[in-house]
Amino acid sequence: VNCPFYFKIGACRNGDQCNRLHNRPTMSQTLLLSHMYPNTPEALALANDEPWDDDMYDRAQQHLEAFYVEVFLELANYGEIEDLVVVDNLCDHMIGNVYVKYYHEDSLMSNSKSSRTSALVHLQPWLMSESVAMGSSWPQISFYVIVLLA
Repeated sequence: VNCPFYFKIGACRNGDQCNRLHNRPTMSQTLLLSHMYPNTPEALALANDEPWDDDMYDRAQQHLEAFYVEVFLELANYGEIEDLVVVDNLCDHMIGNVYVKYYHEDSLMSNSKSSRTSALVHLQPWLMSESVAMGSSWPQISFYVIVLLA
Protein backbone atom coordinates (compact mmCIF):
# COMPACT_ATOMS: atom_id res chain seq x y z
CA VAL A 1 0.00 0.00 0.00
CA ASN A 2 1.33 3.45 -0.95
CA CYS A 3 1.95 6.03 1.76
CA PRO A 4 -0.68 8.75 1.25
CA PHE A 5 1.62 11.51 2.53
CA TYR A 6 4.56 10.51 0.36
CA PHE A 7 2.27 9.93 -2.62
CA LYS A 8 0.85 13.48 -2.41
CA ILE A 9 3.85 15.62 -1.45
CA GLY A 10 7.00 13.51 -1.76
CA ALA A 11 7.59 13.66 1.99
CA CYS A 12 6.31 11.53 4.85
CA ARG A 13 5.90 12.58 8.46
CA ASN A 14 6.89 9.06 9.51
CA GLY A 15 10.12 9.06 7.51
CA ASP A 16 11.97 5.75 7.38
CA GLN A 17 9.72 4.38 10.13
CA CYS A 18 6.70 4.42 7.79
CA ASN A 19 5.20 0.98 7.19
CA ARG A 20 3.82 1.98 3.76
CA LEU A 21 5.51 2.16 0.37
CA HIS A 22 7.46 5.23 -0.73
CA ASN A 23 7.66 4.65 -4.49
CA ARG A 24 10.40 6.60 -6.26
CA PRO A 25 10.11 7.13 -10.02
CA THR A 26 13.06 6.93 -12.35
CA MET A 27 12.08 10.04 -14.34
CA SER A 28 10.55 13.37 -13.41
CA GLN A 29 10.13 16.98 -14.52
CA THR A 30 10.17 18.23 -10.92
CA LEU A 31 12.74 18.40 -8.14
CA LEU A 32 12.04 18.39 -4.44
CA LEU A 33 14.93 20.01 -2.60
CA SER A 34 14.33 18.63 0.86
CA HIS A 35 14.96 21.02 3.79
CA MET A 36 16.93 23.40 1.58
CA TYR A 37 15.49 26.76 2.65
CA PRO A 38 17.20 28.04 5.81
CA ASN A 39 14.31 29.59 7.72
CA THR A 40 15.24 32.72 9.62
CA PRO A 41 13.96 33.39 13.16
CA GLU A 42 11.67 36.02 11.62
CA ALA A 43 10.23 33.56 9.12
CA LEU A 44 9.67 30.97 11.85
CA ALA A 45 7.90 33.54 14.04
CA LEU A 46 5.64 34.56 11.15
CA ALA A 47 4.85 30.92 10.30
CA ASN A 48 3.97 30.28 13.96
CA ASP A 49 1.55 33.23 13.98
CA GLU A 50 3.63 34.94 16.64
CA PRO A 51 3.42 38.73 17.04
CA TRP A 52 5.41 40.58 14.38
CA ASP A 53 6.08 44.09 13.15
CA ASP A 54 6.78 45.53 9.71
CA ASP A 55 10.56 45.43 10.19
CA MET A 56 10.46 41.72 11.09
CA TYR A 57 8.25 41.00 8.08
CA ASP A 58 10.57 42.96 5.75
CA ARG A 59 13.65 41.04 6.94
CA ALA A 60 11.91 37.69 6.40
CA GLN A 61 10.69 38.77 2.96
CA GLN A 62 14.12 40.05 1.86
CA HIS A 63 15.77 36.80 2.96
CA LEU A 64 13.21 34.70 1.09
CA GLU A 65 13.49 36.80 -2.08
CA ALA A 66 17.32 36.63 -2.09
CA PHE A 67 17.16 32.86 -1.61
CA TYR A 68 14.49 32.48 -4.31
CA VAL A 69 16.49 34.45 -6.88
CA GLU A 70 19.72 32.54 -6.20
CA VAL A 71 18.03 29.14 -6.39
CA PHE A 72 15.96 30.07 -9.45
CA LEU A 73 18.99 31.31 -11.38
CA GLU A 74 21.02 28.20 -10.57
CA LEU A 75 18.23 25.75 -11.37
CA ALA A 76 17.37 27.61 -14.59
CA ASN A 77 20.69 26.29 -15.93
CA TYR A 78 18.89 22.95 -16.40
CA GLY A 79 15.96 24.24 -18.42
CA GLU A 80 12.93 26.48 -18.42
CA ILE A 81 11.30 26.55 -15.00
CA GLU A 82 7.50 26.39 -14.83
CA ASP A 83 7.18 26.85 -11.08
CA LEU A 84 9.36 27.22 -7.99
CA VAL A 85 7.79 26.87 -4.53
CA VAL A 86 9.38 27.37 -1.13
CA VAL A 87 7.23 25.59 1.45
CA ASP A 88 6.02 27.57 4.47
CA ASN A 89 5.30 24.62 6.74
CA LEU A 90 6.96 23.93 10.08
CA CYS A 91 6.40 20.16 10.21
CA ASP A 92 9.69 18.25 10.40
CA HIS A 93 9.16 16.50 7.07
CA MET A 94 8.22 19.74 5.23
CA ILE A 95 10.21 22.59 6.76
CA GLY A 96 12.41 24.30 4.19
CA ASN A 97 11.33 22.10 1.28
CA VAL A 98 11.68 23.65 -2.17
CA TYR A 99 9.83 22.31 -5.23
CA VAL A 100 10.95 23.24 -8.75
CA LYS A 101 8.94 22.09 -11.76
CA TYR A 102 10.41 22.30 -15.26
CA TYR A 103 8.35 22.61 -18.41
CA HIS A 104 10.13 19.61 -19.93
CA GLU A 105 11.13 16.39 -18.23
CA ASP A 106 14.24 16.14 -20.40
CA SER A 107 15.57 19.30 -18.72
CA LEU A 108 16.37 17.15 -15.72
CA MET A 109 17.12 13.97 -17.60
CA SER A 110 19.77 15.60 -19.79
CA ASN A 111 22.00 15.83 -16.72
CA SER A 112 23.26 12.81 -14.85
CA LYS A 113 22.39 12.34 -11.19
CA SER A 114 25.93 13.22 -10.14
CA SER A 115 26.08 16.40 -12.26
CA ARG A 116 22.69 17.56 -10.90
CA THR A 117 24.06 17.13 -7.41
CA SER A 118 27.42 18.78 -8.04
CA ALA A 119 25.78 21.78 -9.71
CA LEU A 120 23.68 22.41 -6.57
CA VAL A 121 26.53 22.10 -4.08
CA HIS A 122 27.19 25.84 -3.93
CA LEU A 123 23.53 26.42 -3.01
CA GLN A 124 23.51 24.01 -0.08
CA PRO A 125 26.38 21.78 1.09
CA TRP A 126 26.02 18.02 1.40
CA LEU A 127 23.28 17.38 -1.13
CA MET A 128 22.42 14.18 -2.92
CA SER A 129 19.46 13.36 -5.12
CA GLU A 130 16.87 10.63 -5.12
CA SER A 131 13.46 10.44 -6.71
CA VAL A 132 9.99 10.14 -5.21
CA ALA A 133 6.47 9.66 -6.53
CA MET A 134 3.73 12.26 -6.24
CA GLY A 135 0.02 11.60 -6.12
CA SER A 136 -3.31 12.99 -7.11
CA SER A 137 -2.80 16.43 -5.57
CA TRP A 138 -0.23 17.09 -8.31
CA PRO A 139 -1.43 14.75 -11.06
CA GLN A 140 0.99 13.14 -13.46
CA ILE A 141 4.00 14.61 -11.61
CA SER A 142 6.84 12.81 -9.94
CA PHE A 143 9.69 14.45 -8.08
CA TYR A 144 13.40 14.06 -7.68
CA VAL A 145 14.43 14.75 -4.13
CA ILE A 146 17.59 16.47 -3.02
CA VAL A 147 18.33 15.46 0.56
CA LEU A 148 20.88 16.79 3.02
CA LEU A 149 23.65 14.40 3.89
CA ALA A 150 24.78 16.32 6.98
